[in-house]
Amino acid sequence: MTLAKLEKATQMLIEAKSLDEVKHVIDIAEAAKTYARAAKLGLDAQNHAAEIAILARRKAGEFLAQLDRATPQTARIMSNVGHDSEYSETLQDAEISRQDANRWQQVAAVPEETFKDFIERTKADGKELTTNGVLKIAKQIQRKENIEEQIEEIQSNKFQPPSGLFDVIVIDPPWPYGTKYDPNGRRAANPYPEMSLSEIKAIKLPASKDCILWLWTTHKFMRHSFDILDVWGFRDVAIVTWVKDRMGLGSWLRSQSEFCIMAVKGSPVVNLTNQTTIINGAMREHSRKPEEFYQFVDSLCVGYKLDWFSRQQREGWVSFGNDTEKFNE
Repeated sequence: MTLAKLEKATQMLIEAKSLDEVKHVIDIAEAAKTYARAAKLGLDAQNHAAEIAILARRKAGEFLAQLDRATPQTARIMSNVGHDSEYSETLQDAEISRQDANRWQQVAAVPEETFKDFIERTKADGKELTTNGVLKIAKQIQRKENIEEQIEEIQSNKFQPPSGLFDVIVIDPPWPYGTKYDPNGRRAANPYPEMSLSEIKAIKLPASKDCILWLWTTHKFMRHSFDILDVWGFRDVAIVTWVKDRMGLGSWLRSQSEFCIMAVKGSPVVNLTNQTTIINGAMREHSRKPEEFYQFVDSLCVGYKLDWFSRQQREGWVSFGNDTEKFNE
């Protein structure tokens, strides 16, 4: 009986012309998956139902993407402040949350060949089919596209160094780990184009004659960091250790810390009170530094501040890089 319902749902999905019809197929498939699990019919039965549900979400995502693109920009803005656009009304009428709508559009955005390959590979490997699995593929594709856009922007030199001089500079160079971004590879691979050590040394920092520099580094590049500071004309005075709330990866030991070298040029002014060489802060997205660090620097340093290779706009700072909106709240 369950198999018959799924065959009927498959035909309904093929013939579906509206979002409501597709959503009905999702409900049938999810109910069949739940029953297959409870009745212990096996993974193949569960995946059969799950595949239909995912295909239905993919089709719903296509419907929603078309409607979303058709919604005028003014209506998008209005819907964010409480006025309903056609897109918002459609979601409300179909009882679909914005989160689900966004997820389904991501599923629909996965190229057909990649989508089919994922479905077949998952079933062949004896693994459970889930929408989250498809969403992971979608995220990998989006990240790869973002990397390609950044590389193109850097190569075309569309962004220029900031003008003027700065009294405080934070820099987090894209160190050459040799782990070119691979969406199916190491989680530790850089999410942005790397630079060679010689390229990092060649950076011309817009530092005032009395400047404090904060250079982020890791165990692997600690010894190279001091050489780079010499080339840049700074002398190291302290090393701040960021103690993370959980451990990450590591070739020898699992890393749970990161380092920022405090270096100076000339005689900069510091507001030293009770600051120490330890910062405790949660580990978030790859390469994202803790808010506690910027609070720490703001408490110590005065003057014009520059965040080089920044990935977030910050009040009181000039943000420089090719991805300065990445982590904006």
